[in-house]
Amino acid sequence: MAKLISYLLLFYFTLSCTHLNELKDNKKNSVSVIIDSDPALGLFKMRKDGSKPPRDVDDGLAIVEAMNSKKINLLGITTVFGNCPTADLGAGVASRLVKLKDRNINVVSGADSPISRSTLIPNHTNSASVSIEAMVNKSPMKVTILALGPLTNIAQFILNNKKNRVLLGKIDKIVVVMGRSPGQIFSIGFGKERVSGVRDFNYMKDPVAAKIVLDSGIPMVFAPFELSVSVTITPEMLNLIKQRDTVVSSELYSKTQNWMKHWMAVFNDSGFHPWDSAALGWITNPEFFACDKRGYRIASARMDSDQVSRAAKMDELFLEFGVGDGFQGKYTYCSKFESDKKSDFTKNLINNLY
Repeated sequence: MAKLISYLLLFYFTLSCTHLNELKDNKKNSVSVIIDSDPALGLFKMRKDGSKPPRDVDDGLAIVEAMNSKKINLLGITTVFGNCPTADLGAGVASRLVKLKDRNINVVSGADSPISRSTLIPNHTNSASVSIEAMVNKSPMKVTILALGPLTNIAQFILNNKKNRVLLGKIDKIVVVMGRSPGQIFSIGFGKERVSGVRDFNYMKDPVAAKIVLDSGIPMVFAPFELSVSVTITPEMLNLIKQRDTVVSSELYSKTQNWMKHWMAVFNDSGFHPWDSAALGWITNPEFFACDKRGYRIASARMDSDQVSRAAKMDELFLEFGVGDGFQGKYTYCSKFESDKKSDFTKNLINNLY
């Protein structure tokens, strides 16, 4: 009997050690990520005419994907104005998703308005910029920041620590949803019925912050409109998510229905586009994407008046990425998916929404 107990204890100890080693290996192979986002899943705009169109849902999808990915060690979530009218409302959306997943992930709200030139001084803090600093400082590994909204919080963090090169050096890269190729038209839909008027939203909400981050020297990766618009989340895909039959999949299904109907009606489209999931996808599966090195310039509609969206104002500024004269710096710009990788990307996206 004593020998049997010894064997059982040895077996249990071996299993425990194996499990601990697997956990260590998973943690070792994962990427430490901070998400800075403007989640608006389930929120509505309140217009003067009394209409209440839904707000974009893709941040919420990306947050759930990140929590479910074995390749991501999610350190925390900070929120910023943008798709959500206030950072607090965005924090409420993110916190609900974290609670539904029963995860111990801190959510901190940040900026409610853009950085102005009058506040370009260190120590003009907000809660999110302080939280980002603490998470980067505490992490034993280099940190990737996934920026899914305007770059206000991140710019403030950089301003407050611009002399602390050791701390900023702990940021491996910042993955951003913004940018365009020169002369690119932002339009969506089919054939002659294509609809223009979509904006480079995250850049235009705070161009001053974007330039601070661009000029910080921290490596950056750009997942722009032209990448994500080539992939569509259809009603049939949402039904697949619903069939997972979890509290989270049910939440995602119900909260995406209004957005799906709105987007398809306004843009004559077959579904909506996973802008933020593409940025997350670069972190988990960079082999899915065709990227090159480009510099940036700030261009105006007047420079390419025949090429920009008809809805653009002539004095509107654009963040463009290219090579040659007039483009500065060197950034990773992902303009499209590698051949035959779109289906792999979509499969990963759907499989991680539960």
